[in-house]
Amino acid sequence: MGNLAIKKENIIYQADTPVTELACIIKGSVKADNENTEIMLYAGDVIGIVDINRSHSFTYQAQEDCVLVTYAVEGENDIEKLLRDNSTLAKCVLNSSVRQTCMLAESYRNRLKANSSLYELLHNGYHDYKSMCKALLIPAKTLPELINDSDGSDMIPLFDKNEEIDYLLTRYDEFKDMLQKHLLEGFAGYAVFVTEIVSGVVRDFFLMLLELNHISEYENELSVLLLNENHLDLFDIYTSLYYHYIKMGDSNAFLEAKITQFEEKIAASSYIDSELAKLRIAEHHEKKDKLREEKEKGGVLKEESSEYYKKFHHSLDTILQYADCTVELENEFRKAVNDFKRVNDRNSSDTAVRELRHRLTGLFYEVYAAAFKNSLTDDEIPVVLKMFFNFGYVDEELAGMENAICLYSIAEYFSGKPEYHVYTAYEWLLAVYRGMKMPRRNEYDVDYQEFVHEQFLNKSISKKEEKELLEDSEEKLKFELQNFFPAVNKMTFGRISTFCPVFSENNVITDLKRSLVTPELVMDTIQNIRQIDYSAFYREVLFYDGDSNVREVIQVEYLPDVILMPNVGSRGVMWQEIEGKHRSSRATFALPVFLLENMENIIVRITGEYRFEMCKRAQGARWNDVSEPSLTSEYCDYVQFYRKNNELSANHKEQIKSALLKARNSYKQMFAQDYLAWIIYEGKGAPRLNKVSRRILFTYCPFREEIRNRNADNPLYRDLIARFEVQKGQALTRLNNLLKKLDNAGKYIPEELYAQQEFLEM
Repeated sequence: MGNLAIKKENIIYQADTPVTELACIIKGSVKADNENTEIMLYAGDVIGIVDINRSHSFTYQAQEDCVLVTYAVEGENDIEKLLRDNSTLAKCVLNSSVRQTCMLAESYRNRLKANSSLYELLHNGYHDYKSMCKALLIPAKTLPELINDSDGSDMIPLFDKNEEIDYLLTRYDEFKDMLQKHLLEGFAGYAVFVTEIVSGVVRDFFLMLLELNHISEYENELSVLLLNENHLDLFDIYTSLYYHYIKMGDSNAFLEAKITQFEEKIAASSYIDSELAKLRIAEHHEKKDKLREEKEKGGVLKEESSEYYKKFHHSLDTILQYADCTVELENEFRKAVNDFKRVNDRNSSDTAVRELRHRLTGLFYEVYAAAFKNSLTDDEIPVVLKMFFNFGYVDEELAGMENAICLYSIAEYFSGKPEYHVYTAYEWLLAVYRGMKMPRRNEYDVDYQEFVHEQFLNKSISKKEEKELLEDSEEKLKFELQNFFPAVNKMTFGRISTFCPVFSENNVITDLKRSLVTPELVMDTIQNIRQIDYSAFYREVLFYDGDSNVREVIQVEYLPDVILMPNVGSRGVMWQEIEGKHRSSRATFALPVFLLENMENIIVRITGEYRFEMCKRAQGARWNDVSEPSLTSEYCDYVQFYRKNNELSANHKEQIKSALLKARNSYKQMFAQDYLAWIIYEGKGAPRLNKVSRRILFTYCPFREEIRNRNADNPLYRDLIARFEVQKGQALTRLNNLLKKLDNAGKYIPEELYAQQEFLEM
């Protein structure tokens, strides 16, 4: 036992540190705070009692000068001994543990009520929005995260209340009443009874805390749908509809009231960045005032008078004339496009609309193939055809005039950077046709060579024909257009059941130029990953040099090929980790050319998938055999047996369970999420992972030297860095000795060995 004086604003205990003592507040007040809630403690309260046997759930900070009395404890078993001869402490322990749990129960109840209110706002708001669009005969925009891809229902359902928590809430209402009537004080002299009560309270507190964490995660997901930095939110589609009314010279009181309601909810939300909220609301009012001012001056946008209008007027005719396809195909495609233009809800799950999308999809790829083949002999491809090839554009009415103007202005200059492995869809197909790239694998993981060889094995072709097909540029192009291209275009779109490759304004839910994925952005993002995880795209290769008679395993970097698919989508895809069976080849990543998500997060996540798949490829059949340590084997062992892992707290185990559920029991997807946290947060000094996953990530995806140096004294990384530096030093010493030996013998030193030396020094 000891007295402790704490100055105002000083931290008493940090969250996630082990509970080694109880601290009874004699004087002053303390704020118990974590990312989801806060509780105020006063004289008579006991810090640590609700977390006995665990780590502190909160960070405790003095709100004024405090005096504490501390009692050393190793766990729940020490409570009875401690209370047996101290009835005053027993009273404090009993009252405080119950009071803290009652406050947590109240916090949960308030959070549940707020979540229900936010859910109703989003749910009803989106349905009201669709109704207004239907009345205006304009296509409704679809928020990818709000609508279930399979059946069109809400993707995020109303938070299900936990029956056990409901029971605990009722129980602690009774406890609260007993506290107010001082009924619990009569039991304070019975140490055994108090210990049993506290044991139950500690368990209940933890259950409520876990449920509060779940509901807070849920509220965060809902808040992102209301407003986010990418403009993919309900606030944006409502304000866009509002601007539509202003341009028509109309007003809508319901719409104005709804936007005001959104603004109030956004300003009050603790999960939406306040600066972002102020910026977005200010942007809305600025644009609203500007449009009204233009309207009053008669400056309504006259699309027909736009300088672009004549350039892409009757785009569909231009595309079909260029494609020079059969009359039957031309008529079918034209009819399908016109039918699709007349559909109000183009993402509808109705059978007729679904069949129309399917028919239009097949026809689109036929026209695309025909137009692409004709472009091979054209040195000056029309801009409308560039819009078609790179964006899926076919018609100005279907795209919306403002979008068509924007696409035209982009298409005039837009291109990839093949020299840096970033390709537009057109450039990629051109590279395949010219033999600079081999076709990608199909959906059955069969590459072009295997596909052709299977035909020979089935006796469909002769050996001579097999050899000819392997060199046939048109057949390679055909394979790519029929397999990789449509499959990945659909996957990167993100909403498979409503996919249609034709550019349509209902899929445009944010500014096109803001969502455009440029080669520079892709290259910068990949470079940012390499600045943290320097070995991300390195692979082990067996190097042999006959002149110096050196045989060494070295690391060689192969940056991925990134293909920008012609759609407005929300997903990135890691299609294949190597080309064919050649380990010394590049991976293939694919992104939508207009991305409706945070690009950095998308590329980091698919890089995590790439790392997982590349390790599986390297390890072969033993990729999940923990007796042969590797990234995949250790990670799979960690996830598979997390319940028995003594290094993980109960809270961490619950988080792993939740993460595994979100990843649909896919170890690769769960690793990709941990890798995202590793790069986005841990690499920038903000811990997010538990100690086990952090150890695995650091072992196989180590930080660059400057980050290691920055974290050298951090207890979370100190031992990991020390072990890594020893292993790196051993490898570097061995290589330096080899270089010295070759130099002393006067032998040629291959550049590859110097490159390996540079790698080990990173």
